[in-house]
Amino acid sequence: PLLMPGINAGTSLKLKRLQAEIATEEGIGQGEFSAWVNNARGLSSSLAPWIYGQWYAWCEKHGVYSGTVWPLAGVLGSFLPLAMFMTMPDGAQGSLEAAA
Repeated sequence: PLLMPGINAGTSLKLKRLQAEIATEEGIGQGEFSAWVNNARGLSSSLAPWIYGQWYAWCEKHGVYSGTVWPLAGVLGSFLPLAMFMTMPDGAQGSLEAAA
């Protein structure tokens, strides 16, 4: 099977517990951290359609096949989260296994 790590935010399920633990260790309250996460989600939810629209408009203006917006969405929605996950320190990934 093909692994699409960003689909439905499946890779974030194990990360949520780790995020909360790190926030607590840094002295950030759960409510404040939840607000930060929700604000980041809101920003990304509004930024993504804008990026796709700009790419589509650029393709139409320059005669490039506009269907390339779908691979762009795949890269930003799937491979970018995987790259972020892969940059985690080794110790953090061990915490993920304990959280599972």
